[in-house]
Amino acid sequence: AQLQRQLGGWSRMNSKILAIQLCLALFSRSAVGFSHGSLAKVMRSQGTTKLAPLARSIVRNRPSQRKISPVCAMEIPDTYGFVMSTAALAAGMVQWKAIQVSVARKKYGVEYPIMYEDKQDSQFNFVQRGHQNTLEYLPSFMTLLMLNGLMAPISTSILGSAWIAARVVYIIGYSSDGPQGRIPGVIVSGLIFVSLIFATLFNGVKLTGILPF
Repeated sequence: AQLQRQLGGWSRMNSKILAIQLCLALFSRSAVGFSHGSLAKVMRSQGTTKLAPLARSIVRNRPSQRKISPVCAMEIPDTYGFVMSTAALAAGMVQWKAIQVSVARKKYGVEYPIMYEDKQDSQFNFVQRGHQNTLEYLPSFMTLLMLNGLMAPISTSILGSAWIAARVVYIIGYSSDGPQGRIPGVIVSGLIFVSLIFATLFNGVKLTGILPF
């Protein structure tokens, strides 16, 4: 009787070990799916099929394997450094203009936090508006620059540098001659900005593989 109890205890222990191994196998293969053949392999290694009903239930009731969409890998080219340098120049240009606004505040006696003077033809307003208008464009410009630069770093950097130069012309013209003085810079920087929009759109659609070329 004692021998039978020992054999029964050993059998129950063996079943528990098998159940643990089965759970570990299911967990380790959950990322790629688990098949009946894999379960059978685990059970054959133990020389038993006592857990076959449980295994079939697990496989039958497991969630369906999710389909993983293909991922497009992209290497950052060495020439992307030109794009990064252009972005730094753009930030430096905006900082330079912020200093110009601070100088204009002291020159024309406009205290913080007043944004604009409440009068026509204010020289301070011309300086301030040139800075604010550039800030309005900067987030979109940086986004287009960094994204399109992944596909065409050299041409994007050239366009970005030209945009920065045009904004400097815009700011100087606006500060010295008022709204009329800003027109050359507005035209040139506007054309460049629109070019960046279309270039980024084209390269973005091209990256999806929709275009045949």
